[in-house]
Amino acid sequence: MPSTLADTLIQESANVFSIHRHFSPQGLFTRLFTLLALVCLAACNGGGSSGSPAVAPSGITLQAIDSGVIVTWNQDPTLDYWIFSAAAPSITTTNYIQFPDARVQKSVVSPLIISGLTNGTTYSLVMNSTKSGSPAGPASSSFSFVPKIAGVTWTAKTPFATANITSGTAGAAANLVTVGSGGAIYTTTDRTTWTPRTSTTTNDLKGVAFSAATSSFVAVGANGTIITSSDGVTWTARTSGVSSRLNAVAYAITFFVAVGDGGVILTSTDGVTWTQQTSGTTNNLYGVSVANGILVAVGANGTVRSSPDAGTWTAYTVPTTADLYSVAYGFSNYIVVGNAGTILSSADLTTWTLQNPVSQPLYSIAISTQAVVVGAGGTILYGLPTTSWSVAASGTSSNLNNVTLFSGYTALGNAGANTYSQ
Repeated sequence: MPSTLADTLIQESANVFSIHRHFSPQGLFTRLFTLLALVCLAACNGGGSSGSPAVAPSGITLQAIDSGVIVTWNQDPTLDYWIFSAAAPSITTTNYIQFPDARVQKSVVSPLIISGLTNGTTYSLVMNSTKSGSPAGPASSSFSFVPKIAGVTWTAKTPFATANITSGTAGAAANLVTVGSGGAIYTTTDRTTWTPRTSTTTNDLKGVAFSAATSSFVAVGANGTIITSSDGVTWTARTSGVSSRLNAVAYAITFFVAVGDGGVILTSTDGVTWTQQTSGTTNNLYGVSVANGILVAVGANGTVRSSPDAGTWTAYTVPTTADLYSVAYGFSNYIVVGNAGTILSSADLTTWTLQNPVSQPLYSIAISTQAVVVGAGGTILYGLPTTSWSVAASGTSSNLNNVTLFSGYTALGNAGANTYSQ
């Protein structure tokens, strides 16, 4: 790297001029962005009162995940860390901009998840740091990694609870909140250390959702239980107005929606005050999700209903009477899973294709670069939902009740069973 920030500025200025002469608008904008970031840093350097860091960032580890990478390092709270990355076998802090998908991220904190990358492509990153507005210190070596599609290979970890974990959701600050029987709530940031939380209830909890808009969690469960939290740690009981078991909850852009036994549907804009809606069915509703911009609820005896606002629901006929537990949208299709290995797919909610790749009940589905379904007896399926499914070795024989997108896929189940793929 250049010995001073001024050298870097000179080089980037030359790069901008070179691209301008060759009339490459995309490259010109990329260079200008980088140059402006460096100019900003140079302005900060002018008022610095401390010397540059003497050593490069240390303890750097990379863990490739689906469409990204998790970067960790030894964090010094007195330093401001910068990460430079690009699609290349090796880079430096000055030549990274010459390669595809060049990025620079400042003021980053360990651990950092870099997402939006292309699976199967080789990327590299380097790090340096500044101190109190100083010039940049020494850069680390270049580290390479290859993002990979998740869902194929799974790693089972030691069960973290005696409770049956029924649901999980990724919240703010890269944390995963899970709920289960007996009012159990656990949180983790790394899927290794699980911390039990006090939920204020001993009722079984069946579902949990997070709203980034309101930075709040809502968990629902037996006997109309609803509890809320701003951080996943401290929980407050709310009044639902119903005594039915609530089986699932989702956040739909501007409001929460919870579904339950007897066709109960509740909505709330804040998680505190809830309003009962008319579902048009008395069948138990087991799952609800925002799918392709609308709400889709599924339940007993092949129940499938959709709504744009949770107020008016449309019923659909499907080629099964199996109980349906979970729904997601991906690959231009609504995918529903349920009892007896049932998997339904539809592009329009009207015409459905039925698959039964296994005989075990399937409880939950998540879709990213491919679909992953989990179920009874440790069952895990992965694949493209409208074509074929493969069976994965989950590493557990416990029922898996939920699969969540969290640094890849995280599957959770009975007696704290947990396994992940990234």
